[in-house]
Amino acid sequence: MSESSSPSAAPDKEPATLRELSDQYRELKHGMNNSIGVIMAMSELTQLNPNNAQKLINTVLDRGPKIVEQMQVFGAKLAKLAEREG
Repeated sequence: MSESSSPSAAPDKEPATLRELSDQYRELKHGMNNSIGVIMAMSELTQLNPNNAQKLINTVLDRGPKIVEQMQVFGAKLAKLAEREG
């Protein structure tokens, strides 16, 4: 997922509508699925060749925190929209 299209790209910009938030969710889900797919592929490669273990570790350490951050940013935007729509 590119930084400019990720839901965390503009953390201060609140979505104006539920539709915008839905679009951001779709992008977030796509990026998470891609990251998990890479982690799963690296896991399978590591089973076949244990020398890939360091690559798997690096991938998890790189992508894991990004997924958590994106979820936190999205959750905050959802909460703000819910509060505003109240």
